Amino acid sequence: MTQPGKTGRRASGGEHFETVSEAVADARNQVLFNHNIPAVNRNEEIIRILDAKGTFYIKNAVVLVAHALGISKNTVYLHLRDGQKEPDA
Repeated sequence: MTQPGKTGRRASGGEHFETVSEAVADARNQVLFNHNIPAVNRNEEIIRILDAKGTFYIKNAVVLVAHALGISKNTVYLHLRDGQKEPDA
């Protein structure tokens, strides 16, 4: 399986970590600089952005994202499920 955005090669575990870490950092910056997002919804919004980018197709992404955000993997799955229930705007 190739990573989204990468063509024709498989990623090693280290590349997964770097790819997910970079995606989390980018999403976190987007959310932190948007003052319209309440603090209590920031992690949920970060996860929504990562999901839209296809980050969770990468092996172990849920665990890596949970660690980076300081939340449990179950909370990541909860936000992913909640995001799927919301109708598209």
